[in-house]
Amino acid sequence: MSYNWSISTTLRNPDRMIEWLRVARDYLIGSKWDNAKQIEYQILLIQHKLYIPSNITEAEKEKFNTFTEVITFNEAEIMFNRQNYSDPAMRGRTSFSPLKKFGLVKLDNNNIIRITSLGEYLLSDNYDFGYFLFRVFLKWEYKNPSEKRTNTDFNINPFIGTMHLINKVNLIAQENNDVVKGISKDEFMIFVQTLTNYENIDFYANELYAYRNFVKTIDRNSNLSHQQKEEIKRDKKLSILEIITQETDNKKLEKLLKNLKDYTDNTIRYFRATRYLHIRGGGYYIDLEPRRRVEIDVLLDTYDGSSSMFENEDDYIDYLSDINLPVLPWETTQELHNIIDELAEELTALETELNLTPTDFNILKVTDVKELKINIQMLRDKRKQYLDIIMHNELQDVSKIEECIYSLEHIRELANKPSIELEKWTTMALNALNDALSINPNYPVGDDNEPLFTAPAGKADIECFYSNFNSICEVTMLVGRDQWYNEGQPVMRHLREFEDEHNNNFSYCLFVAPKLHQDTVNTFWTSTKYEYEGKKQRIIPLTITQLIELLKILIELKQHNKTLIHTDMQRLYDNIIEFTNTVSSSRDWIVNIPSIINDWKVELVS
Repeated sequence: MSYNWSISTTLRNPDRMIEWLRVARDYLIGSKWDNAKQIEYQILLIQHKLYIPSNITEAEKEKFNTFTEVITFNEAEIMFNRQNYSDPAMRGRTSFSPLKKFGLVKLDNNNIIRITSLGEYLLSDNYDFGYFLFRVFLKWEYKNPSEKRTNTDFNINPFIGTMHLINKVNLIAQENNDVVKGISKDEFMIFVQTLTNYENIDFYANELYAYRNFVKTIDRNSNLSHQQKEEIKRDKKLSILEIITQETDNKKLEKLLKNLKDYTDNTIRYFRATRYLHIRGGGYYIDLEPRRRVEIDVLLDTYDGSSSMFENEDDYIDYLSDINLPVLPWETTQELHNIIDELAEELTALETELNLTPTDFNILKVTDVKELKINIQMLRDKRKQYLDIIMHNELQDVSKIEECIYSLEHIRELANKPSIELEKWTTMALNALNDALSINPNYPVGDDNEPLFTAPAGKADIECFYSNFNSICEVTMLVGRDQWYNEGQPVMRHLREFEDEHNNNFSYCLFVAPKLHQDTVNTFWTSTKYEYEGKKQRIIPLTITQLIELLKILIELKQHNKTLIHTDMQRLYDNIIEFTNTVSSSRDWIVNIPSIINDWKVELVS
């Protein structure tokens, strides 16, 4: 029996899902989804290095780890057959299943594979993964005829149900003159993931609030050790799970609690990516996004969190996969005007803070719905620009630079995934270091301007524009040979594309990692000292520690009432690049970068 819902773990890495979808589009569309095609799909995933079988030779492993090595279909088929699956076609069905369940592909009446409008959107050049998730989660529900699980008693749209539950808890807190703060991760784990029927939302909200008060009482008890407090809270969680699931087997309850911990971070991450949930309290509380108050109020008034109870799988997948359905309930002239009014109030305050000429927002309140939606997106883009300016201004203060240093030093301990945090804090560092015209990270952000995911594949992580030069910045948390495999060739390709697009100025690439793998260094050495596709490149490889050193130098300059400008940074970049002409090996180049930075520092401070 199932006690909870969860988001498919395939969605942990969106780029991976997109690549799996691309293979399906390129090789499967128009074909019949039979056993042969299911086996072929799994072999294609192996061929494109999107799935690595467990039983492969050392030579085959090397092919997966070497960017330039190609795996042929026949080689992939040999690897697949060596696994000796009892049901070979099942492997392809398993890999294909998330694409179908999330409405990216469908099977027609003749079992022919078709890509949907949602799938086409996700493969477009300008897809927004958050918008894709919002459209999916608005319609994703249990029970549904696509899920082969024991959820016959389920009646929930998890996304809408989650928002209703948070809203109810906030109302209870308000009625009790308590702090309105959303719900904690701990509360989310117990009460959100097990909310399987919308009719229980009020009951769950009251139980959640009672649990919150219980935890407060335990935490305030000075006679208990930390370990004792945690044990008492854990026992309380198990007793709550027993009540809401009607399960009395303690082993099953223990297993459920463990599973809920695994599911919670994934659910929060992807629900937040829709931009309708907001993280607060140092990353510990999940609340409704205050900047989407108009949309959320209308959503909660329109949908109660129940399932539509589709009986036919084709009808459900057709509905799920249509990016234009449902028509959003706030897409009326009046509600869109309300959204503009709310954005205008926020933007007016930002313009006052930045001493900018006030904008006349009333001229944007036209009558055409399509034009209103465009105007709203324009205002949200303007808000991001204003927040970027404020962030840049704040990063001129030593205390904010010190915060940036601390965050880079403790990158693995921060709230988000380390890869997301590294992109964020490197963006901060670049804003602090010099007088850029603009620093543009390519990671998608929420309405609070906080990153939701890392930058999508195919784009540089960060694009930087200065008066005298341009640059991209690529970051990675990888430190082994997979750093070279995942970053070496793609970084050089991103830089070349950036060079071609912005050929009015010199272009550089700053590459930042916890440490630099020698294979990565060798690759960048070749492109910098000799050539990449016929022309030299300007790549500056730095460790996170060396980036931190640049920030410490910046603080020292400020303490000497000196400024750091972009031409100073360009001089450092050039010094590192030109050093390749004075040494004969990549090892000598990379080991001398700290000395080059120190010489640059002495020159600046003196």
